[in-house]
Amino acid sequence: MRLLRYALNNIKRSLLLSISSIVVISLMTFLIFALFFTEFVMRSLAESVNSRLSLTLNVKSGFSSTSREVVDTLANLERIAPGIAATFASSQDNFEVLKARDPELAKIIDDESQNPLPSTISVKNVPIEQYEALDRVILQNTRVLDINQEKHAKSVINYRNQFERIRIVISVLYSLRFGLYCIIAFFLFSVFVVIFHSIGNAVFFFSEEIRITQLVGGQKRYIYGPFVIQGIIYSALAILLSWGLFYYGMHAIGIDTFLGSSHFIDSFFEQSMDLFGFVSLSVVVLGALSGLISSWKFTK
Repeated sequence: MRLLRYALNNIKRSLLLSISSIVVISLMTFLIFALFFTEFVMRSLAESVNSRLSLTLNVKSGFSSTSREVVDTLANLERIAPGIAATFASSQDNFEVLKARDPELAKIIDDESQNPLPSTISVKNVPIEQYEALDRVILQNTRVLDINQEKHAKSVINYRNQFERIRIVISVLYSLRFGLYCIIAFFLFSVFVVIFHSIGNAVFFFSEEIRITQLVGGQKRYIYGPFVIQGIIYSALAILLSWGLFYYGMHAIGIDTFLGSSHFIDSFFEQSMDLFGFVSLSVVVLGALSGLISSWKFTK
């Protein structure tokens, strides 16, 4: 309690500096929360688009839906991740789809027995992070799947062409996510720097008292402890302020209406509570660590 009282006295005696530090740290923490929200929106949009995508794989001639190899291939594809749907369609099924979608094009084929369309397997609902695993499984089932690059080079349903386009999108998504995390790391480092210099200024203001404490043989915890607690208080108050502004601000500006979802914000907070807790704990730990290092450095 004595250390807490000393820390509160330090804050009170340099009130303007303390308020300025808390406001700056709050702003940085608020921006961290905003960046996590940006990453959540980006990921949600990518997943929304991805849920509408499907990969079409040509099946080699001679296989039907009851073939043991086809059944095993479908099972291997669906085993990659929960929710993946792999569906077999015969060449006749694909021809019926073609007739329904473009009757004029279907008329080119005079005799349905000469149907040139292959049987296919359609793969849907593949999680973004599982496309590489999907590629490996497909390459392991080339006995059934026809993914000859040269043969189908100009085909719009060529598997490799589809996969390369998806890979580019995933690469861009991961690059953006990495950039956001780099910015978040920079803001966390900035929190450390702000508290470091704030505590350093406080040490300068109270240098005479610190020197007297050292001369009379005061324990180190009474020298460094109040500044460590001061850093924790700065961090905790900043987190509460930034969290309140962010939470009520997100609801006040109507993000749900803008994004066309009535539960988007609630979903974001439900899925991100652990992340917010980790960020808050990190900021508090940084505050304590910064207070300790700063007080040790400047008292020397």
